[in-house]
Amino acid sequence: MPRTCASLLTPFLCIFCAPIPVIAQGESLGRELYKLEALRQGRATPLDVVDSRGLELLKRFPAPKVQGQIYYHLAHIHAQSGLIQARKMREYARKALTFPLEPPQKLILYVYMGDAFQVEDWQKPFPAKRAKAVVPYLEGLKETQRQHLPAKAPESPPVGASDIPPSDPGYAEYKRQHVEALRAWEVAQAQKKMIGLRDVLVHQIVGLYTRPPYATEELKSIATNILGEGKEFDHLMAAVNDKVAKLPPGERQDETPMEAIAPAMRSKYLYLSIALGVGAVIAVVLLLLARRGRENRGAKSNVTQKI
Repeated sequence: MPRTCASLLTPFLCIFCAPIPVIAQGESLGRELYKLEALRQGRATPLDVVDSRGLELLKRFPAPKVQGQIYYHLAHIHAQSGLIQARKMREYARKALTFPLEPPQKLILYVYMGDAFQVEDWQKPFPAKRAKAVVPYLEGLKETQRQHLPAKAPESPPVGASDIPPSDPGYAEYKRQHVEALRAWEVAQAQKKMIGLRDVLVHQIVGLYTRPPYATEELKSIATNILGEGKEFDHLMAAVNDKVAKLPPGERQDETPMEAIAPAMRSKYLYLSIALGVGAVIAVVLLLLARRGRENRGAKSNVTQKI
């Protein structure tokens, strides 16, 4: 199955994948999900076995939060196995998003769904697939709006150990500062992960809409409907417009319109008609000369026989 877009990032998203959260059912679900993940072998993954085991887990663990994790991991395994069954992966992802999930998990699923549209039905023209793929990418960006993320990831504060003994009068103050620093460090790490995934979503959209045939107005319309106007919308459109502006003039043009092609085609056909006409004339002349030559040789032969 050919991939028409070189910017597919699904195989590289494991660096952002959220760990399996601790859930009320204890370690048993965690072990089952790890067993499910262990079946992943790239494009050789036995997806039918993954699906059947996932269905068993859904029956065993009916709690909404757990159901969301099971569907998330089913979508994740399908996505990381080459998106061979892209439509099924999207179904799992949509079901997972109806349940409580960790914020990074939601963004990862939106990336997976957009990538799935790019490889699904690969016979379809690129513009038709692009218009579908951009929707989940934009839905992911809308999710980041709810997180009120900063433009850049914050610096993680240092969290170091100390040799202050508990008996020291300053130990209580140190403990308080350490807890605050640890909490700030966790917030910074979570924001870095979300900002990294936000950058992935923007990268995917920019990759789609800086390829010919260009359709910036189409993107603007779809993005306005999903994101509305705001800093995320402005940042996205600026990224697309900046990249298109930096392309060489020849690559910046859309598909050549027919009104520009038609004169060249007419000229080409005119030259071809002239060439064919000249060739026909030359052929007729050569034919006449050959006939006259034969007649002359016949006349000479007759004269020789009479002599």
